[in-house]
Amino acid sequence: MLQPNRVDLDGHLIHFTKPTEDHSALEVLLKIVHEKRLLGGTGFVKGKEHCVSFTEAPLDILMRPGCGSHHGARYSCFGLRFRKNQICKLGGMPVKHQSEGDYFAMDPEHRWRHVRFELDRNPPSDWRWELEWRLRCKEFSFEHKQVEIILPSAAEERIFRTAISTYSYYRAWPHTQILEDNGLMYLEADRWRVLSASVNN
Repeated sequence: MLQPNRVDLDGHLIHFTKPTEDHSALEVLLKIVHEKRLLGGTGFVKGKEHCVSFTEAPLDILMRPGCGSHHGARYSCFGLRFRKNQICKLGGMPVKHQSEGDYFAMDPEHRWRHVRFELDRNPPSDWRWELEWRLRCKEFSFEHKQVEIILPSAAEERIFRTAISTYSYYRAWPHTQILEDNGLMYLEADRWRVLSASVNN
């Protein structure tokens, strides 16, 4: 149980998206929401196990210095927030910050949790501020009721809502070829819950 005086922690985990060469962070988020799944990656995971990464830092604290700039974070202002117990039940765990030598002493089944922590290096290796959790998997599927969408402003929310309605329309459209107007019953209601990264949630 979380201690009530730990203002730096809460009962949620956040997965932030980041831009790629071809897509913005918002476009990456829309693809994730459209597919209702997160794909595990091997970047920064020693041993190249596939993992989905999260932070347990509360949204308001994480974003205080400005979106994507906290200690040089690899974050955007776009992401998905899940209940911590949901990820824990699937096998998600906090990473372990330790020396490179400690990695080889770990149980091989848990080496995917290793993050290098060495203050005597030049430059030092210290990623504790990320409060990172990992879920070892190649793919993590979810439903709309299990997640909250993080967007930086009302403008991005309007873009998000419009895109979601477009996805829904194009999923329903092929059914109209057979069922005519009845095919529109396949339109999905917009039930995604949205949080603002600029306020305390």
